Amino acid sequence: MAFMGYSTCRASINAFSFWHSPDVGIEDGTLYCSKWQVGSNCSTSDEAIQFRLRINQKGSWRAWDTTVNSNLGHGPTLGDPKTYPLYFEPIVTGTEDEVVVFSFDIMNFDPGDDANCWLFLDSLIVEEYP
Repeated sequence: MAFMGYSTCRASINAFSFWHSPDVGIEDGTLYCSKWQVGSNCSTSDEAIQFRLRINQKGSWRAWDTTVNSNLGHGPTLGDPKTYPLYFEPIVTGTEDEVVVFSFDIMNFDPGDDANCWLFLDSLIVEEYP
């Protein structure tokens, strides 16, 4: 499965923006790898603003996430998007647990970040490993 989306929120100190997927069906006992490709208009990776990749399992409210910090050279740059993998293995105990929602959150807490930087979720691909 694949998703396309983007966040158009201009960053500023303590600004937030997010994109989230529709409900996605999952299976118990399956390991998944979500591959998030994130682009930016920043000229250097240290200018990129902080963002979080998150997966929430509905019903049980299990969650998996990773935060890509600003000013550590981990951010994407203009013309050089980066792919960030996030693995998860849901436990399904009832029908309400059979879906997850993916979200891409911009969390700009660092005053050293470029306040005019934009981030884009170029693609999200989910692979399953039975």
